[in-house]
Amino acid sequence: GGNLNSFNKRIAYNGQRKWSHGGCTCLSAPGTCLCACCFPCCSYAKNWVRFNHLAHHIPRHDISSISLGFLVAGCLCFLSMGGRKNIGHRYHIDGGCCSDFFCTWCCVSCSLTRESREVSLEEHSFRP
Repeated sequence: GGNLNSFNKRIAYNGQRKWSHGGCTCLSAPGTCLCACCFPCCSYAKNWVRFNHLAHHIPRHDISSISLGFLVAGCLCFLSMGGRKNIGHRYHIDGGCCSDFFCTWCCVSCSLTRESREVSLEEHSFRP
C-alpha cells in the first residue's frame, strides 16, 4: 500500500493515531462535502470502491449499481459505521463503535467526507 499516515500524526502508546482531518472540517473539501450531503449513498459507494481497491486490490467498478444497493439497504448511518471501522483499522486510527456511531449519527456527510479525505491521502501517496 501507500503511505498510511501522510501527515505523520503522532502515534499513541496503543499504536493508534488521530484522523488526518478534523470531524467538522468537511467544508474545506466542498465538492466532496456537497456530494456527501446531497447523495450520501453515492458518496459511501465511492469511498467503499476506492478503499477496497487500495486495501484488497479489488478492481474499481461502476458505483451506480453499488450505490443503488446501499440506497435500497437503507440506514446509511449503520453502513457508514462499517466503513469508518474498516478505514480506522487500515490506517490505525483511534476510535471504536461508539465514536463511529456518534460521528455518523450527528453528521453523515461530515463522516463520509472525512473518510474520503483519509483514503485520498493514501491514493495521493502513489503519485510522484
